[in-house]
Amino acid sequence: MKSSIFLLSALTLITHAFPGNFARVNAEDHLECLNDEAFDATDDHRIRRDMDTAPLPRAVVVQIDAYAHVLVSEKIAKPAVAKETVQNKFDFLNKNFKPWGYHFSLLDTDITAKAEWTQTLDAAKGAQPSLRRGDYRTLNVYIVEGAGAGVCSFPVREGSELTQERLTDDGCFVPWGPATNASTLTHEVGHWMNGHRLLR
Repeated sequence: MKSSIFLLSALTLITHAFPGNFARVNAEDHLECLNDEAFDATDDHRIRRDMDTAPLPRAVVVQIDAYAHVLVSEKIAKPAVAKETVQNKFDFLNKNFKPWGYHFSLLDTDITAKAEWTQTLDAAKGAQPSLRRGDYRTLNVYIVEGAGAGVCSFPVREGSELTQERLTDDGCFVPWGPATNASTLTHEVGHWMNGHRLLR
């Protein structure tokens, strides 16, 4: 069960601290985030990701396991290059979360060529039952060819039942592309960690 990654107040700091650290230089930075439209400011979405909520000494780093799933319409000619691109995206993600004591350990990247999963973000969610890995503390990122927006699940509320369906649906969706310094992945992972109104 997830109980908490960190206090919402700590995440609020990210909202103010990150914009100055981002190299906002490419089209991904202007993509719509589908999470914001459903955000209820009166709901604190208590976190259940089983991590200590106490302020972290700078020397302490919370390691979060992660898997990346690249969804493309056709087989990629150079999968090693694609995986390197994903690793670079995670390197940038870690650069942005480092001041707050979080590091995402990318354990594996898989690439799936299935055109029906690249048509819309809703279609891409069809990949989750077969591709998702790890427990509820594990970040799963689906990097989707042709995605025109990003979206990510918030943690289930404290006291809510963690069902298999919620576990399967847990994760973030971002566009596939060559950019490695875009803010999209950091923005969506911020939602996964219970952040609201990030980097608008």
